[in-house]
Amino acid sequence: MDRTDFTYCNENLYELEEFGFKIHISATINNYKQVFDVVSELLEQEGAMYKYLSDFNKIYKNFSETESLAESGKFITIYPRNRENCIKLLEKIYQKLPCNLQGIYILSDRNYKNSNNIFYRFGCNIVNENNLIDGFPTMYGPDGEIWQDYQKVYFDLPKWIEDIQEPQRFIDTYMSDNYEINSILKSSNGGNIYLANQKESTERVIIKECRNHILSHENIERRKLREKEWIISSKFIKYSPKPLEKINEWTNGYFIYEFIDGVALKDFVDDYNLYSYSKNDITKNYFKFLTLLKIFEKLIELVGYFHQENIVLNDIHPDNIIITNMLELYFVDLENSYLSNESPLVGIYNDICLEKWNYIEGKKADCYKIANLILFLLGRLQLKGERDSKIDNIKELLLQKGIDTNIDILIKYLFSDEPDIFTSKKIFSNIYVRKNKEKKIDAWINTELLPLSNQEFFNLLESRVIFSVTTNTTSAEILTLFNNFRDFGLEGLSGFLIFLHNISFDKKIINKGVEIVLSNTLDIDGKKFLKNSSTTASPYLLDGTSGIIRMLLYIDPFEYKDIILDLSSSLLVEYAQFSGYWGGMIGLADTLLAVCKYFPNDDFILIAKELLISGFILQRVALRNLEESPQIINMYKILNYRSDLL
Repeated sequence: MDRTDFTYCNENLYELEEFGFKIHISATINNYKQVFDVVSELLEQEGAMYKYLSDFNKIYKNFSETESLAESGKFITIYPRNRENCIKLLEKIYQKLPCNLQGIYILSDRNYKNSNNIFYRFGCNIVNENNLIDGFPTMYGPDGEIWQDYQKVYFDLPKWIEDIQEPQRFIDTYMSDNYEINSILKSSNGGNIYLANQKESTERVIIKECRNHILSHENIERRKLREKEWIISSKFIKYSPKPLEKINEWTNGYFIYEFIDGVALKDFVDDYNLYSYSKNDITKNYFKFLTLLKIFEKLIELVGYFHQENIVLNDIHPDNIIITNMLELYFVDLENSYLSNESPLVGIYNDICLEKWNYIEGKKADCYKIANLILFLLGRLQLKGERDSKIDNIKELLLQKGIDTNIDILIKYLFSDEPDIFTSKKIFSNIYVRKNKEKKIDAWINTELLPLSNQEFFNLLESRVIFSVTTNTTSAEILTLFNNFRDFGLEGLSGFLIFLHNISFDKKIINKGVEIVLSNTLDIDGKKFLKNSSTTASPYLLDGTSGIIRMLLYIDPFEYKDIILDLSSSLLVEYAQFSGYWGGMIGLADTLLAVCKYFPNDDFILIAKELLISGFILQRVALRNLEESPQIINMYKILNYRSDLL
């Protein structure tokens, strides 16, 4: 939250202390209007300074699981004159708000007496620039101690400041007596998911926590979804973790399930799908695909089991399916599942579930989602919209790696007008896979593999991005601009450096920019990628490693030879998620070919060829609709043009 999220009342009515107590009033989505009417009337009578979330969307976000833990529930913030005024206001509000009124528990605060709505904390009211350490407001104690105010999810007082209530007493609880937390698997304002040990048996378990009154979707609270999952899970003995124990403690609910020793299906399959295939090892590709087929068969069996029990899975996603080393599958998130004769509590929309599928019969939608999941698992080929269709690409992509299969028949049936999961099981029995060493698709590639020249590449980049820079710009101004960049790809600092080189700017200044770009790479499994954020990276041209390579080639390929070759090693893959030039396989191929122009490497050329084939297989269906494709194809002179390809 920031200042603009609030409406301020009686602002600057009196002078606040630099540090002091402040009061927070909590509520729920069902009673916030009632709470505001009571509290605001009293605060106006008392002449108190306060702020509140007045916009419904801001209130909804603050009460939802997308809010930060430290800010959630802070509907009204009151700034008392001093400690005595704080105690007076707390008591008066306590007398006005019924104790049985519900509110979100504010984790950074302590509740007043037994109220569910009235909280307080100690903190900074006025920021003094002279009392900042590492950017945090800092208070100094009588004996030289320091206390800092920053976002916390626990009540914290300086040692030398007396609380306004009796000291808190902490007692052992059932959860602390019986379970030991090992790690947080997923963090959310609605409640975390923990990996834990049962102390007596030492067995590992999963604990799903839920905080009261936190919204998950629309007006649905996280607790309601956790409760529903518990009820559904209790009915099944296969394909979902066994429910062990449900506990209500403090203001939270805890739902404890058996631990499944496995990994998310999304992570597992990348060692068995198109990402892992090599044109030079057809036998290995074949056996990897057999493993994929086995997983697809088990997916259909899993969905069939739930459909037989009249359960619609609904939120079908590879993160919600755990696979063991024995290839056993478990559906681990039944919160959004429902009985087939009922309606879902919430709609689902993600990589696998198209929004329009929320409005069709549930079991039919599950079939569509399984078909899309199979496409996703094969190589992130899932349908993303009405006109998107990659089903016809599957056979060609696999054939290029020596795999001949009719898996597309199963996918097309699951996407048909009236699919049925039990019929799909019968169709699966007719799916075949065999090795095929005839790579007819190779004939699409001519012998001439030409990368874009530096001038062609600059012209193409100039048509996409514009940087305002002239030879009159001073070095000091350029260095200041360097520090302002938060994007280090071709639309950011790397592109800017290309433009600087194009106007023959000072090489020493350009080299400083290169150092900044290279300092923003991320090592993943020994390979360097350009960071998109603190945890994500990209190999592509516009926002990733390929863009850095093209920038270095443009500025001085020989000075940066070692760096270029090191970065290029991260591009040695035969398949990637996207197909295009700026953000896909065609751009990766162009980069490798451009490197080979200066530093010949047969492996780079072979990889580039495979990337081009896969890229054009995926692009050709929509070739007329892709802005850059005709230009790129003409520049490469790659394809033998055939009417059936366009």
